[in-house]
Amino acid sequence: MPDDGNTLDGGDTPKPEQSDPIGDSPTIPTPAFSAHGSSRRDFLKAAVIGSAAVAAAGSAGAAALSLTRQTHLIRRLDTQSGDPCSMCVEDTGFVPTSTFKITNGCGTAPGSWFLWITDHSLPAGNYSLSVTVEADSLGAHDPGDASAAFQYGAGGNAVFIFQPDTADDCPKDNPANQVAAGATLGDVFPFAAAAGNLQVKLHLDYKFGCLANPGDTQTFTFVAVLTNADTQAVVCTKTQTITGTQQ
Repeated sequence: MPDDGNTLDGGDTPKPEQSDPIGDSPTIPTPAFSAHGSSRRDFLKAAVIGSAAVAAAGSAGAAALSLTRQTHLIRRLDTQSGDPCSMCVEDTGFVPTSTFKITNGCGTAPGSWFLWITDHSLPAGNYSLSVTVEADSLGAHDPGDASAAFQYGAGGNAVFIFQPDTADDCPKDNPANQVAAGATLGDVFPFAAAAGNLQVKLHLDYKFGCLANPGDTQTFTFVAVLTNADTQAVVCTKTQTITGTQQ
């Protein structure tokens, strides 16, 4: 085989080419690589911090949105229900009235009244109701008290509970769905009400008597307090006045 000077058989030791040095290969500089790693770590750290910030902001935003929705819901319910409870005085012909006449015989025209207490959209639960009537010269009295200016109507039931689907504050007739009746409030309360409207009618007679002189007036104040019978929390308080004039 011809000797080309590039084999061991030719006796010459092959030399590495100058473009591929072996013994003194330069060390690959690490500062640039280290700087690249540092930048990468800084980038990753920034990404983690950014993600945490975004998550925190998202959580805070979600909480704020939840609170806003709850507040909006509460306000919406308040707007829908308006004043949740009411009181109305009617004559026995279902005509709302705030005045009446006291006759010379110390009777009245009209002869007796319906006092309505209504709570709209009441949650289900056990409830108690108290009603008092007060005059200037008298303290507040329950209608069952012999000293009360207005007392339970004689001759049968004088307290009626209804739970109608819709409830007018001053009904034009007895509502649908009567659920209880008794001679006094104590006969029917505490009462286990289903969720919805609760409406109570009291049939009352005037017992205050004559005033001193014709033209004299006397204002009577009815106060109704509805409470949760289990927690004793007041659900609503309502006041209504009616004025009599001596004939």
